[in-house]
Amino acid sequence: MDTDQWVQVHQEHYDRESDGELATALAFAIAEAKGVDPLNHTEMPPLYEFIDAQALEETFFGPSGAGTRRTEAGAITFMYDNHKIALQSDGWISVYEPG
Repeated sequence: MDTDQWVQVHQEHYDRESDGELATALAFAIAEAKGVDPLNHTEMPPLYEFIDAQALEETFFGPSGAGTRRTEAGAITFMYDNHKIALQSDGWISVYEPG
């Protein structure tokens, strides 16, 4: 994507214990930002074509080696269908579109 300007269009918090799978939370956050039905595959290509959400869930929100919750801070951004998605290790999902 050839733009340096991004506008945040949606943000929500993900909690593994209450929200279920990260893939579902990401899909719903992106759909909300795009104003589409998250089950509409024409407007919502499968998330797995862009990112391995299960690996992200385990990396950011899975148990640490000692079986306790992770305390490390981290973030990842990835592109999804002309949107930039930012996932923080504290659970915040932010969706951006070109500005």
